[in-house]
Amino acid sequence: MYLYFEFAKPKMKKKPNKNTHKIHNYEYYTSGRYIDYISRPSAVYIQNDNENRTTLLAEMDSKKLNVNLFMKSKLLINQLSEKHIDGYGFKEESKKLEGKTGLHKLFEKNLIDIDPKEAKEEFKKLENNNQFIWEITLNPGQLGIDNQMVDKNEWNEILNKHMKSLLKANKLDPNKIEGYWALHSNSKYPHIHLGFFEKETNHSNNYRQSGKFSSKSVERFKYLFENSIKTQAEYQNLFSLKNSIWNNRKEIKELFLSTIALKNKQETKSYEALSANELKILNASKVIANFYKNSKSKSYAAAKNNLEVKEAINDIYEAIVENNQKLALAVTKYKQEFESINKAKFSDKYSAGLKDEFVANEKDEFEKQIGNIIVKQCLKMNAKEKEVQTSLNYQEKDLKQDFNDDELPIGLSFYPYKYDEISKLKRMIRSLNYEFNRLSRSQKFQALRKYKKNISGVKSKVIL
Repeated sequence: MYLYFEFAKPKMKKKPNKNTHKIHNYEYYTSGRYIDYISRPSAVYIQNDNENRTTLLAEMDSKKLNVNLFMKSKLLINQLSEKHIDGYGFKEESKKLEGKTGLHKLFEKNLIDIDPKEAKEEFKKLENNNQFIWEITLNPGQLGIDNQMVDKNEWNEILNKHMKSLLKANKLDPNKIEGYWALHSNSKYPHIHLGFFEKETNHSNNYRQSGKFSSKSVERFKYLFENSIKTQAEYQNLFSLKNSIWNNRKEIKELFLSTIALKNKQETKSYEALSANELKILNASKVIANFYKNSKSKSYAAAKNNLEVKEAINDIYEAIVENNQKLALAVTKYKQEFESINKAKFSDKYSAGLKDEFVANEKDEFEKQIGNIIVKQCLKMNAKEKEVQTSLNYQEKDLKQDFNDDELPIGLSFYPYKYDEISKLKRMIRSLNYEFNRLSRSQKFQALRKYKKNISGVKSKVIL
């Protein structure tokens, strides 16, 4: 971290600046030459109002540029001279650059571009004052590149935060300070130029008598600024990952709902025509419906401790995902990003804590949302089946008035719409299959319950 600090006062003799090779005396600032220097189009980094770390890094990736080249492409002079084949495109780009100067005011929460003329006028007001003007050049070097510091909002937040501490440590009130800064990306590393002064006297009606800042406070400022770049980048990366995972979860939920809705609209198949996947869903649905028949709560949480129902819900989840390629791809992407954030390491304790909290809650939230969708749809299907069955019962009653079982061929009894032995056998097989699955599942979970009694600290996670 490189920090260059200097100051000036009327009649104060100074040596040439190491970077500009010019003498940064009091007149250099009040004449407006300093503002001209830090706001020149060939040096200032320009960022649109609606851009942030995520959008900028996405743009950088799409252009296949490294941080240094990308930030140089954002220089005001490069954006102004950029050629557009489409005339309308040029007009649109020009509109985006209207009012963009790359010059900003210190301690402004929102990043607003300042007209250099306005800043010059403020410095010019100091011509006859016997006060100090300070200048800081701050260059994080490779740290800024490694942590992809492409978002000016991050620079602004870090600068504002630690400048307040630096000023207070040197008995200056941040509320009585006026400052202007610019982010330059014209060299190997992005860096900040900041000029500031007292805009009013202290309680004794005096300006600060010394221009020097304590070396200890300056070193601490450097350390805090450097540390914030690391943690800010970590926090922003965490925030970006979390948003991506949430968006993926939302997409999965919508795809899941639309897939189930489509299945419900499809023509009802006979039991014999069902695929293995559809039979799996049917059998699992019956287990779920049977459980919730006697449950006051109709949410997924009600089945939290019931392994049989949770596996039935998971059976439906797996069957639906397996049968929908788009949904399967979305789930795969979600799992990969979840694993990525789960394995991510953060040096900042705050970011690390947020990550752990997110990982702990996200899996449960995903399971709960999908579980609730499945339960709701199963209960809806069950309600429809009851309506159909009621309708069939009434039809059967009406038809039975026209048919006498004694008059039917030997071995046959009345079945609506089907009057042959084969249909009767098929119905019997269906009932036996369902009963076999129910008993098999019941025995399986009785064994699991006995096993879980002997194992403590095991948390059941079905989905994912």
